[in-house]
Amino acid sequence: MQNFVKQLKAIHWKIIIPNILVQMICWSYVAASYAVNIKVSDFKANLLVLFVYQFFVAAAIILMSEQANSPLIIPALIASAFFAFDGLWHGNVMAAGLLLMVPLCLFLIFLGILDQPAESQWLTYSFIYTLAIPLVMVRLITGFVTLSSVISLLPMLAIVAFCQSPLALAGTNYHLLDTTIAGVVAIVLTLAMRSFGLALVIAILMMIGGWLFLMRYRHLQISPAAVNFFQMLVLIFAYWH
Repeated sequence: MQNFVKQLKAIHWKIIIPNILVQMICWSYVAASYAVNIKVSDFKANLLVLFVYQFFVAAAIILMSEQANSPLIIPALIASAFFAFDGLWHGNVMAAGLLLMVPLCLFLIFLGILDQPAESQWLTYSFIYTLAIPLVMVRLITGFVTLSSVISLLPMLAIVAFCQSPLALAGTNYHLLDTTIAGVVAIVLTLAMRSFGLALVIAILMMIGGWLFLMRYRHLQISPAAVNFFQMLVLIFAYWH
């Protein structure tokens, strides 16, 4: 018990809490950016439970990257799984399934099952991060999910893959090549699928600058907090109206 208390006190809450908010902004901003373009969007859906779910998922993600031995990782995953089943999301089995998939995949990553090759963990994380929570939020706001809503998330998928590559692929043989490919795909999809404007130019320049930084300081250990904040900024500018 004393050891558990010591581990709790060792958690850097001043880093963890802001990072949780950063993750929640990424999911919510991109989903809302798509939903506001749908005429039937009235934002009358109760998103409180989804935000609570997001909090626990984000907490698990941040703790896994910042303090991998934290005793709160498993409880956070269990709590997020519980909220994924909340009323089966008013009969929407697809939404419940998507939300449950996130803690399950994070649990596999936590156990190290997807460590080899590192690309499998990287791509799994990028897909579940992008294609679960934002889609469910779009469903709750608009009342439906279409192919166009899935396609609208492709720039986000590529941006998340690019931004997370320094963390997920650090020390692997092809991390520079994988990062470069992810960056090129992210830029191409963002240019092709987002409205051109100053915000989009800023997003592209940030990705190019991020890639140049990684190439120049390839052996530098990068803070997960810095990566997540950079990712949030790129997503905000990329999905800016």
